[in-house]
Amino acid sequence: MTDQHPLDAALLHYATGEISPGDRQEIFFHLFGCRDCLDRTVALLKGTQKMLRVEETWDASTNVEQAVTRILKGPPATWWEMLYSSASLRVPSTVRALLAEADRIFSDRPTRNLQICAVAARLADQLVIETPVSVTSLRFDAWKDLSTAHRVLGDIDEAMRAIETAASLAPGCDEPEHCLAQCDFARAIILTTAERYSEASIANIRARAVFEQTDFRRFAQTFWQEAIILAKCGRLDDAARTFESLIGEVVARGNRRDLSDLYGNIAGVFAELGRPWMACDYLARSIEIDRTTGSRVSELRNTWTMGVVLRSTGRIDESIETLERAVAGYRELEMGIEIVRVELDIALARIERGDVNLSAQMNALAVKTAGLHLPVSAATVVHELKAIAARRSVAADLIEYSVAYLNDATSADFQMPFQPPPTALPS
Repeated sequence: MTDQHPLDAALLHYATGEISPGDRQEIFFHLFGCRDCLDRTVALLKGTQKMLRVEETWDASTNVEQAVTRILKGPPATWWEMLYSSASLRVPSTVRALLAEADRIFSDRPTRNLQICAVAARLADQLVIETPVSVTSLRFDAWKDLSTAHRVLGDIDEAMRAIETAASLAPGCDEPEHCLAQCDFARAIILTTAERYSEASIANIRARAVFEQTDFRRFAQTFWQEAIILAKCGRLDDAARTFESLIGEVVARGNRRDLSDLYGNIAGVFAELGRPWMACDYLARSIEIDRTTGSRVSELRNTWTMGVVLRSTGRIDESIETLERAVAGYRELEMGIEIVRVELDIALARIERGDVNLSAQMNALAVKTAGLHLPVSAATVVHELKAIAARRSVAADLIEYSVAYLNDATSADFQMPFQPPPTALPS
């Protein structure tokens, strides 16, 4: 009998019978006189049996969804290792389960949606299957959904990179022309957000030409995107008419969340047209739908827009109260760029009310946004406004200067939000 304690590997081999007779006898006599090593052996064997039971569960395709659900309950940092370490989970059904879960939480948990889509796209790229067309189509879906997830959180560069990856996969999909049209449609939405309106219009027209032949629902939604482009280009009356022409179709489909987005867009156009009373009417309808459907992100977005419209009418106290409700919700969801946007609107409203100076407000904003993952444009705005506040005193001309600075120096991230067509969501 050896005086040294066996390693865990030797104890495990002993417990599972994977050991030579001579070594087995030596470890047997050691365990007879060493309670610590005996307890270690029992613990190792229990752990192995638990792992085997998990593998047996994950080995059946009908249980992949259960396995994915269990894994996603853990910290996001552990998801990839747990998914990729099991050969029985490196299968298309796992990617489909991930995308289905991402779709389920899309409207209410955008940050988690992005985390799941990122893992799904990474796993899809690792699949090695005998049916390459179906796997390529799955990779296409994963990268397309990842693009949408990035765009929703304001990362336009990553959104464009992801959709270009999807486009590179489209020729190998079941319906390559239709997949390329979906990429054009996504590009139109991304380019509109980036204020590249002529390119967005071209991409939207290319998508419409294909959808007219293959997908009537998406064909109709290109008119929704066209209305957004019209609004962004200042053709507000045309945009309002186009949006309102879609109400009947959306109501007929019965999807109330789509109807909320449409009402919110119409409200945005009327606000830009200087008709705040009509904007508030549509926003109230939209918020009511959001609350009944449980669409938290949409409710916050429309609450924020309501606050902006109220400020434009001089109802400053109501505006601040409404905007503070919106920013509190965004903090709960950890949506950094939206926090900055709404905090800036609150700052301007308070300055207009005259109850705080710009320097204090911008310093407070810098503290509130510290540590948030923000696009460069947002971080730059906060920094510059803080510097401006340190150099100038609060006066009417400073308020006017600050508003002009926001209008001229910020990116499209800070404009009145228009919601893209429903088909931009994960399918």
